[in-house]
Amino acid sequence: AGALGCTVADLIDGQKLQVSGSDKVKFVYFDIGGVLVHWLPSLHTFAERIHRPYDAVLKLFHEYNGAVCRGNMTAEEFKLLCLLKLGVDVKDGGHDRAMQSWITDMRPVLPTHELIKEVSNHHQVGLLTNLGKGYFEEFIDRELVPEIKYKTVVKSCDLGLVKPEHEMYAVATEAAGVDPGEILFIDDSKVNVKAATDFGWHAEWFDEYDPHESISRIVKRHFSAKPAA
Repeated sequence: AGALGCTVADLIDGQKLQVSGSDKVKFVYFDIGGVLVHWLPSLHTFAERIHRPYDAVLKLFHEYNGAVCRGNMTAEEFKLLCLLKLGVDVKDGGHDRAMQSWITDMRPVLPTHELIKEVSNHHQVGLLTNLGKGYFEEFIDRELVPEIKYKTVVKSCDLGLVKPEHEMYAVATEAAGVDPGEILFIDDSKVNVKAATDFGWHAEWFDEYDPHESISRIVKRHFSAKPAA
């Protein structure tokens, strides 16, 4: 990497792996935000567009994201609330650009896209996500989430529940159709990972800022892999 003037990640990106199946795992759940999708850049861009500190936007996000994920508030309503609470003038139409879908500022975590495609060759896969209404369909349209055959997609907004609530894992277990000990869950929240292990699942924390290390660790613990020919 040093000789080529690039990063190790740049080299690894060009090397696809073939992942074999696991004897212990029958079903694999992937989270979306922070695992398949880089979502934080959208908050940075939103803060820049309304000329307000990112920390102030992030604080409001954490305060109201639960309501969005439970389906009690739309993303548009949340953004308008941010504008009002942060003193942005919404009367002159200058906020229109800030109100555009911030999904356009999100990016796919491509190494995880490759992983889920490989895993789906050997196991049933699903998505278990805290997500607001309308997000998933737009994620698919924009190819932020791979369009593969998911056995189930468990979304918080459909249930009025959010991870790490116990009931969320109960619903997901029933949807997977296997015993809890046969499920592997990959999530970027350590709180959600702990809740999954407490429920009897296998679970792994995913670092969206170091996806290659995360994938290498997950594959080593639960699968095996070799470079594709």
